[in-house]
Amino acid sequence: MSSPDNRIKSQGNGRSAIFDLFEVQVERTPDAIALVQEDHHVTYDQLNRYANQLAWYLRKNRVGEESRIALCLPRSIHAVIGLLGILKTGASYVPLDPESPGHRRSFILEETQVEWLITQESELHRLQECSCHIMCLDRDPQDRANQPSENLSIKIPPGSPAYIMYTSGSTGRPKGVLGHHDGVRNYFEYLHEVYDLNGTDVVLQVAPLTFDASLRDCIGPLTFGAKVLLLDQKQRQDPVVMLGRIREQQVTCLLSLSPSRLNALVEAGTEQEGPFDSLRLILVSGEAFYRSLAQRTQKLFGHQVVLVNQYGPSECTMTSTYFQIAHEMPEKEIISIGSPIARSQILILDSALQATPALIAGEIYLSGPGLTWGYLGHPDMTADQFRPNALSRDPGSRMYKTGDLAKYGSDGSLYFLGRADRQVKINGVRIELGEIEAVLMGCQSIAKCAVVAREPKKNLVAYERTSAGAESGTPQLRLLAYFVSNGKISYSNIRQFLKAYLPSYMMPHELIQMDHLPLNQNEKVDLQALADPKSVR
Repeated sequence: MSSPDNRIKSQGNGRSAIFDLFEVQVERTPDAIALVQEDHHVTYDQLNRYANQLAWYLRKNRVGEESRIALCLPRSIHAVIGLLGILKTGASYVPLDPESPGHRRSFILEETQVEWLITQESELHRLQECSCHIMCLDRDPQDRANQPSENLSIKIPPGSPAYIMYTSGSTGRPKGVLGHHDGVRNYFEYLHEVYDLNGTDVVLQVAPLTFDASLRDCIGPLTFGAKVLLLDQKQRQDPVVMLGRIREQQVTCLLSLSPSRLNALVEAGTEQEGPFDSLRLILVSGEAFYRSLAQRTQKLFGHQVVLVNQYGPSECTMTSTYFQIAHEMPEKEIISIGSPIARSQILILDSALQATPALIAGEIYLSGPGLTWGYLGHPDMTADQFRPNALSRDPGSRMYKTGDLAKYGSDGSLYFLGRADRQVKINGVRIELGEIEAVLMGCQSIAKCAVVAREPKKNLVAYERTSAGAESGTPQLRLLAYFVSNGKISYSNIRQFLKAYLPSYMMPHELIQMDHLPLNQNEKVDLQALADPKSVR
């Protein structure tokens, strides 16, 4: 637990916005190093002053609590200054990826109706579609240098919006999630209370600024005095570079890794010269986390590392549940998603919104202060996904329908099963693809896997026969299991292993070995990019 004087709760002083938490830390450790990128660094006091000057400039140009400001910068110290400066005005920030397709940037700018866009001169050629005011942080710096450098006296109401971040939408168009200061503060309190993060920590910042996870490993550490190391886009995608930074800079915390990214790090680490024993905490989220990867992680980084499996969609502000692995490794191959963070609630419900018994899968519903305000410009979608919490006595309580499946095991632990839309039927039998993946990950030498169901036409395979042996008349889905091995392994051994745990109707029709599994922008396995079997054999 953190000491009482290093807690970030507002304690009734009215300073509960994200920028308030940072400013309180600046008062404590003004001369400590806040950000490092290559040979450049800024102290907490310098970072605060630069952000204040930007905020004063924006306020004098009529930016206020109702404003939305876009931020389109590569990963850099300037980007963090821009983010903090926007928040200090009371406005919401809208992060844009400079490398994203132009039509996506145009869509976001049009939907959010931002008043200003903060960028740098080298990015202007990407932003010709922008009709708002544009500020380049590397051009005409004197305009900001002439502004006051002290904190602005702005108090924002509870629940005020902080950001709009875009996630993929089922309609093919991205949807903007409206996050607020209260949800972020609640998560930061969880970080402090559970992990005792403090000024001795060094955090490697790896999450893209367009994802809420960047608040966790960039802004969060700045509220408890840590040093944040920034990597550019190319560096963050290179596990060898990341390992070098961990070793050279004595990194103590990795706060935003997907299991796929962690797996790449561990694989690269087996060929790199250590030690990497400065690490004490690794938080993973975004995909199912397996014991085999956890074991290899502790073997590389040391058993002093606390591994934490977190679960929570962007609609619920970074994380809703967590499960710690310290000295004792769980017995099951798939690792539990644990219990809710403080002040939050998780419900596993059936289609009638009734709690499911142990061993029966249900949909995850989440409740608590982390729930965002929904989707910008989509009231119907917001009403469908963010519902009144009928199981709460609080008349204002809401719950978020995640579309994810989970179940309580016989041991009472909660296990993530995957997306509800990854549930398929073959010959009338319902199959959870995540369950097959969990069993496959228990097979020795399997480092990573993904199971998909595809129609035979797509895979040049004839119609399947039903269990009775007659033609079904329609193409039956085929189960394809893609895997990456970290050692010698035979297809026959894999099948023998699977037969010991899976019924025949859940057995993969094909096993496809790959050098690596493709990742999407969220650093999760890109199921759509998996090659057809004919092209990988």
